[in-house]
Amino acid sequence: MRKASAYYNYAKTLMMLARYTDRDKLEETTKYFEEARKICEESENSSEALKCLSRICKVRAVMGEYDFKDVFEKTKDIIHTLDDFTYSGVVAEYLISKDRIESKELVEGLTPYFRRIALPMLHLKSVKRVDAIRLLEEFEVEIAYPNLRESLAKILSLLSKSAWKMDEEFERFKRGKSLHNTEFLPLAKEVILRLPPISSLQAFARVLRLYLLYLDQRDESYLNKALEIAESEAKAYSNLLSSLFGYLTEALKGRDRSKVVDAFMRLFYLHC
Repeated sequence: MRKASAYYNYAKTLMMLARYTDRDKLEETTKYFEEARKICEESENSSEALKCLSRICKVRAVMGEYDFKDVFEKTKDIIHTLDDFTYSGVVAEYLISKDRIESKELVEGLTPYFRRIALPMLHLKSVKRVDAIRLLEEFEVEIAYPNLRESLAKILSLLSKSAWKMDEEFERFKRGKSLHNTEFLPLAKEVILRLPPISSLQAFARVLRLYLLYLDQRDESYLNKALEIAESEAKAYSNLLSSLFGYLTEALKGRDRSKVVDAFMRLFYLHC
């Protein structure tokens, strides 16, 4: 298993290189994930083999090939060995690759993290109508709060409020509680959604939210803001991230719905 771990970790390193510096490394990652998968299967370590196969499928999805049936089917056989987050991630990957929902139970079983990003993606694809804007706002709070916690705590102290109570709320929120049923997190949401995205993941979520607002309200200002962020992200990074945000930018400018969906899908599989 040491050899499998070495292959897996090397493939992850190549993936990071592809993401930020050398896009040509992307194709090479599948070779090492595949080597790791074979060793895991020979050792009858099904859960680690599944992890490798999921990585392979996600790399191919970033390149525009969306086929997660095999990894999803294999998940059914070892579901008892997987934690909820891992299983939910595989289900989300599979659902977004499809053009229809085969089982409501799959959607209902998603963990809060994946529900907050996967359901808006299904909404984008016209597969399932949901309150995508609310879910994406919650997703931004979930990924940005830990990095902005100190700044938010200072704001609370000015209001004579206890920051630790907001931390408690955040833990309940991560487990699925709605922002609307919390006292302090709406303040966090207002701050977080007004600040520039702190990561490419948050930028992806925000551009998706703005684009969905544009589709719903036909307000050009939402589209223009989405374009502004996408262009900024394309310039902020090199190679893969730059390429994908650049692809999204051109799709938004051309108002090509199919290409916009494809660009968002590639960004989803890269990040999630």
